[in-house]
Amino acid sequence: MGKKIKRERAVIYLLLIAVVVSALTYLVYTNLKPAAIRTIDMHLTVGNYTGFDINTSALIFGTVIPSSYAKRIINITNIDEDIHNVYIEPTGELAEWTSISETEFILIKDESKEIEIIIYAPSDAEHGKHTGRLKIIFR
Repeated sequence: MGKKIKRERAVIYLLLIAVVVSALTYLVYTNLKPAAIRTIDMHLTVGNYTGFDINTSALIFGTVIPSSYAKRIINITNIDEDIHNVYIEPTGELAEWTSISETEFILIKDESKEIEIIIYAPSDAEHGKHTGRLKIIFR
């Protein structure tokens, strides 16, 4: 009779462990999986003059001379019903040259946030076109 009770307890403990592991896996997966990811191409030209480009198909920063910067402002709006944690990260060649006013914030439904993006071309920047992407992650 004692072995039967120990076996039943062991089965109950294993079932409890399985339920807890399943619940934790679900919570981690749903919290880590982004609701949406948006990417925006970024372009900067380094040259001997300063030039502007107001194209809205991407974040085009125009032309700058080395040791100078260009700035663009974007608005991010949550059109979803859920509250989202928003993360912004630059990638690619321009990532190290990019400064963002806020890289993590929360947006509720219909809320917008104005974000300033500055790209600084270092003094040793090669003349020519430089590219990257801005990744916006909604969790």
